[in-house]
Amino acid sequence: MKAKQLLENINFLKAKRDIYKNSNKSCPDLEKIITLFGVCKEALSDRQKKVLELHYLEELTIIDTATEIGWSKTTVSRDIEEIKNRLNNLLNDVDLDPYLYKTG
Repeated sequence: MKAKQLLENINFLKAKRDIYKNSNKSCPDLEKIITLFGVCKEALSDRQKKVLELHYLEELTIIDTATEIGWSKTTVSRDIEEIKNRLNNLLNDVDLDPYLYKTG
């Protein structure tokens, strides 16, 4: 569940981090979360990185992601599950909830 939350909100979290940086504030926990995302991304295969970029960062649907890279929907779905599994392993002790509250 944590990986799904992070992946679906990574653009928001990066924007929130930038707001902190621009106001000369720091948020070490938020930096840790984004760093873990980067570590996970680097551990992925090139194919999985492409899926992650298209589906989560560019916010394409699974079907549009598959069409864009010329793979089957099944392959893209399988890669998404593997990405979530890897990220979940890194996020065992991280509480994302404080950073996902979008109106605060």
